[in-house]
Amino acid sequence: MKNNRLVVRGLRIALLGCNARDEQHLLQQFRRLGIMGIPFTEPEPATLNSGHDMVIFDSDNNILLRQLEAQPWPECPKIALLGSEAPSRLLWIINQDIDGYLRKPMKSEGIFSTILLAMNQYRRKQDDKTTIAKLEIRVKSRKFYCRHKFC
Repeated sequence: MKNNRLVVRGLRIALLGCNARDEQHLLQQFRRLGIMGIPFTEPEPATLNSGHDMVIFDSDNNILLRQLEAQPWPECPKIALLGSEAPSRLLWIINQDIDGYLRKPMKSEGIFSTILLAMNQYRRKQDDKTTIAKLEIRVKSRKFYCRHKFC
């Protein structure tokens, strides 16, 4: 039987562009869960690619959003802190292929479940990508294919 345990203790989570209040709520909850939260005000490439297990970013931080457009996201689960429900902002968030979100103003409730669900969602997307890649290789390796309806 496969062990599907999701463990949060020991995770390293980057916090990008969060305001002080939200950052404090997240860090307090992280301490309770055994998670190391690392706050960053600016998403420099070295910051994003320094081995974090997850990224939580403030989707209402316009300066952060402009900086994030210029560089690729790291390969890890992404959680958006969502305050504004403007259609253009929601479309931008959807295009970032996030794995979860938390509503603002931040509270302690829901952080644990959001982290677990985001990890699961990310893992499933990675599994799907791997399966698709394998299937594409199989299709390319076929010598023949049918063009007729009744092959």
